[in-house]
Amino acid sequence: MLDEPQPFEGPAAASQPTAAQGTAATAAVPEELPTPQGLASVDGGANPLQPVASDASGEAEAPVWEAREGDELLLDVPEFIASDHYDGSRPGMVFKKGDQGLGYYKDLGVPGLPLDVQTKLMQATKVEGFEDVPGTHGGVMKKMVREGRNPNLRPEPGGLVVVHYTGWVHAMLGDTQVHRLERIDATRFDSSREKGRHVLQFKVGLGRALKAWEAAIPEMRVGEEGILRCRSDCAFGTAGRGGRVPPGAVVDFQIELCECYPVDPGPRGTPPAAQIAAAEQHRQRGNLRFKSNDWHAAYDAYLHGRTFLKPMLDGEEDEDCGTETQEEFEAAKKLAVILDLNAAQAALKAKEPLRTVFHCTSALELDPTNVKGLYRRAMGHMETLAVEEAQADLEQAHYLDPDNETVAAALRKLPRTALSAAKAEKEQFWRMLKAQHIIQS
Repeated sequence: MLDEPQPFEGPAAASQPTAAQGTAATAAVPEELPTPQGLASVDGGANPLQPVASDASGEAEAPVWEAREGDELLLDVPEFIASDHYDGSRPGMVFKKGDQGLGYYKDLGVPGLPLDVQTKLMQATKVEGFEDVPGTHGGVMKKMVREGRNPNLRPEPGGLVVVHYTGWVHAMLGDTQVHRLERIDATRFDSSREKGRHVLQFKVGLGRALKAWEAAIPEMRVGEEGILRCRSDCAFGTAGRGGRVPPGAVVDFQIELCECYPVDPGPRGTPPAAQIAAAEQHRQRGNLRFKSNDWHAAYDAYLHGRTFLKPMLDGEEDEDCGTETQEEFEAAKKLAVILDLNAAQAALKAKEPLRTVFHCTSALELDPTNVKGLYRRAMGHMETLAVEEAQADLEQAHYLDPDNETVAAALRKLPRTALSAAKAEKEQFWRMLKAQHIIQS
């Protein structure tokens, strides 16, 4: 059973690094955490991590049109070319759904619906379950597809987010007579779920993504999936993007927030309360993964949380943030024991008993009379057939808590474990003799 301490009352923690690969059982907790892998390639697509360029006034820049050889042929542009998807720009034409269906129509000088018309049409979709995203003045709307798994796991400014996304263009561009929005599957312009693609990860809140993403993703929870309906100025603006999104387009993004990581406070310059709060967030993330039977991800989360507390418990002073109070030290110590014991249990479930022994030993160094630590270390020893060590831990746990039936049952099971260990040792001895040709098969 996982420990569930009350969160430490301190400043909101900044974010966690990505789940790292587990270290060897005898290795120390790592000082630095690696960056998550799996960055999606967005080359050739409509990169949502490239914000719309703006001039000094903050307005999105219009595309610059230059005279080209053959421009005089625009007089011969057809009235309509049928097409079930946007296939790049055509001189003198605009992609939309009009009287003749979906396709390219002769451009009458409207580079996209005016923003006020886009807003009006978007607001009409509230009947479909869309709601305004705060702070966007009607420029971004969201429809919930699936709730998040944990209300406490949400992105923080500067923290890393990991998302899957699919984008669609609305088939209504360049026609001021349109009275409703319509998205057609054939107008999909990009997706991280395409074959050969991966999740996309970036630091939110730093202006590196589209305005719509920067506004909506911090309001999501891990595991949540939703549809963002984005006015053109909150998406790709009047310039469009990459030959895949027309100028002035209203677009939809279906986004799944796969994971988020708090800002790593770093080894120096961070107040102790912030380090404790960050470690607590890792504990919550580990519990979530543990309940999903994702033992390795749970172990990584607990391990990373423990890393945040190491400088405080090792007595490393930081002149930039001051010395922790006794209350903070005790809170860090209590949380470190819980993280170690949870990591030990996750390792045991993942069939890595040596790590179980390592983390239980770490917890017992801080709390020598912890019965749960003694019991779990005994379980790790039994998995490696270290019967004598397991017996010593169980006898100590029984002495400290004689009424603990779980410990008593494990003690009663020890003779069978010892017999199994002796049998395994005998078989290994005979295999060694055969390998050295001392006896015949």
